[in-house]
Amino acid sequence: MHGGKPAYRLALACICVVLLLPGTARALNYGQPGDPVHLVVGYQPYYTEAWSAVVMRGRQFYAHYLPAGSTVSFYIGDRGLVLVQAIRSGRIQIGYFGDIPAVLSASGESPPARIVAVSGTSFTQCSILLVRRSAPQFPSSAALLHWLNGKRIAVPMQSCSERFLRDLLAQHGIHPGALFDQNLDTITAGLSGGALDAAAVWQPAGAQLAALGDARIAASGADFNWQDGGFLLMRADLIQQRPDIVAAWLRAELDAQRFLADPANSNAVINMAQQQTFGYSREALWNALYAWPTAAVPPDPVIMQLDFGLTGAARSVLARTAAFLERRGTLPPGADKPSVYDAAARQILAAEDLAAPIGRITPQPRVSGSGQPRR
Repeated sequence: MHGGKPAYRLALACICVVLLLPGTARALNYGQPGDPVHLVVGYQPYYTEAWSAVVMRGRQFYAHYLPAGSTVSFYIGDRGLVLVQAIRSGRIQIGYFGDIPAVLSASGESPPARIVAVSGTSFTQCSILLVRRSAPQFPSSAALLHWLNGKRIAVPMQSCSERFLRDLLAQHGIHPGALFDQNLDTITAGLSGGALDAAAVWQPAGAQLAALGDARIAASGADFNWQDGGFLLMRADLIQQRPDIVAAWLRAELDAQRFLADPANSNAVINMAQQQTFGYSREALWNALYAWPTAAVPPDPVIMQLDFGLTGAARSVLARTAAFLERRGTLPPGADKPSVYDAAARQILAAEDLAAPIGRITPQPRVSGSGQPRR
């Protein structure tokens, strides 16, 4: 590994100070600034808003910025709560989280982790509403909502999809016949066998179920002005001891998000996603990130915004998520504001003469079962 670009060094010099952050009960030792570091990075390749981590793993942008002799390994968490436990225990030091796991990890007295950047915000990536394939065609979102009354609906609990579904039901006065806490395998079987009428999931799970033909995507958060987000977290002790590592990883994250935002790299992104996942078709992976989820495409559609910094949209997602968790009794009283450390991200953007958001992913042609775009 070698040193970074001059702009990176300038940004690093601006933030290489010891941060007076409260520690965690079991602080780890990461050495002195400039020493090689050994990192374990947690992410979910089965969650599109964490795909800057897919790019990071595939392209190894971090190798340009971490101290010589450093090593990085990646830990896949199949659920957000697995990553929450991993960052609390110190098994991972850096993690890519959905909004609910991010708030859970960065809230409370002396939380183990801080939110340092945003991997993306979207109206379509964690808010996919599936219906069984025998469901009627709905002329409007109002008709869909009316149909959901009395139906059997499932969602994985403690996920951003749960927040979407519960917000949707509450805001529109919808009363399902039953609301089940189910994992993706059980939801797949339920929609295929008729035990479920509908389900809320994230991408690429929604695109995979639609590709299998067991269900279809009836709506997304874009139909209800409902936004979600993905966040980059680091352990508080890492931030305190190694501001050089914070800056190095964030500089690499900026490269990864720029790569992700460039439509010329879309095939390379899907190739990396295929290599890092199991059981998902190329069609589903492509359509999850590059095709609009429903037939009705709005004007100027944005599938995902690459925020990098904590934009107003990202802060709004965090506030709404914290309020949701507090209503559900998951957060202790007074722990409704997650801990954020975004000074390093702001310094890097300033050094690059950039402003958040740094890019957007807009729709490309949908891919058919043959793997070819539908034009």
